[in-house]
Amino acid sequence: MGTNLRYHRILRGASSVKNAGFASEKKTARVKRTANHYRHLGNPGKYPLPPNPPTLADARVFAIDLMTKWIAERISGSQCRHAQRD
Repeated sequence: MGTNLRYHRILRGASSVKNAGFASEKKTARVKRTANHYRHLGNPGKYPLPPNPPTLADARVFAIDLMTKWIAERISGSQCRHAQRD
């Protein structure tokens, strides 16, 4: 589930993901909390599972979808900036 935390660092948090229109803040936070729980198994009291945690397969689909949207936005934004220079 470490991959799920990486998207979070790139996109700067659940509210940034929501503001970009990629996913809801609630769903993003739920995936992050689940990843943190499994990442910190030595301290499950500090990192409890959220209610109705996503499965690993669901979290993987969420992360891939999020990164696909982020990359598409970066590519389209880059193309717009190149067009403005011409």
